[in-house]
Amino acid sequence: MPLGQVLELEQELELELELEQEQEQEQEQEQEQEQEQEQVQVQPPPCRWSCPSLR
Repeated sequence: MPLGQVLELEQELELELELEQEQEQEQEQEQEQEQEQEQVQVQPPPCRWSCPSLR
C-alpha cells in the first residue's frame, strides 16, 4: 500500500476516534445533567424550613 493511502487512512481513523470521543462526552454531560435534576428533586426543603436558627 502506498504511503499516501496509509496516511489518509490514519487521518480518517483519527477523525472517527475524535467524533466518538465527542459523542461520549456529550452523553456523559447529558447523564450528569439528568443526575443533577434528580438530586434537586431529592433535596430536603429549603433551609428556612429545616434550620431553626432562621425562624
